[in-house]
Amino acid sequence: MQKLIVISILLLILGCNSRESKNNNSSKKGTTTQETPEVFQEKNIIEQYKARARGRGNLFYQLYSEALEKDKNLRKIENDYLLMREAQENNLKKYNKFNNSNNYYYAEAHDFIHTILDSTIRMEVMQLVEESKKKYSHSVSEQEKIKNSVIKNSNTIEDLHKVLQVVVTLKMIENYQNNEMESGQSIENIIQDQENFIKELKKNIK
Repeated sequence: MQKLIVISILLLILGCNSRESKNNNSSKKGTTTQETPEVFQEKNIIEQYKARARGRGNLFYQLYSEALEKDKNLRKIENDYLLMREAQENNLKKYNKFNNSNNYYYAEAHDFIHTILDSTIRMEVMQLVEESKKKYSHSVSEQEKIKNSVIKNSNTIEDLHKVLQVVVTLKMIENYQNNEMESGQSIENIIQDQENFIKELKKNIK
C-alpha cells in the first residue's frame, strides 16, 4: 500500500511537470503537442550509432538522459537519489567492517584456544571468550535491526527509482508515437505498388 501511494505521488509530480512543460511549449510554439524526444530526431542518428559502437546504445537510458537534461526537478530527484545511495553504501560499509572485524576476532580466538593443551584452562578461556561474544552480540542487536531496515528501505528506493525511470520514459515514447505515427504508417504506402509490380512480373513470366 505504501509503495502504491509513493508511486501515485511520483505520477502526480510528473503529471504536473508535463502540464507545465506543455504550457511552456504552447506559449513558445502556439501548440499543445508534446515535442518528439530528441533521441529520435535525425541529428542524433550518428551519435546513436557511436553509442552503440561503444556498447552503450540503450534507448531506454538515452531517453532518460534526455529527460534529465530538460527537467530541473527530475535532475534534483536524480541527484538526491545518488547522494542517498552513496550515503547508504558508506554507512553500511563502515558498520559491516566494524561488525566483521569483531566476528573475525571471535572466530580466530576460538580456533586459537583449541591449541591450549590443558583442557581445564582451555574450557575456562573458551568460556571467557564466549561471554565476551554474547555481550558484543547483545550490544549490537539494535544496530542489526537498524541495518536490516536500512537494507529494506534501500531496496524500496531502488524499486521506486526504477518506477520513476519507466514512468518518465514511457511518457516520452508515447509522445514519439503520437507525433511520428505517420512514419509508422508509411509502410502502407508501398503495399499497392508492390501488388501492382507483382502483377507486372507475373504478366511478363507467362
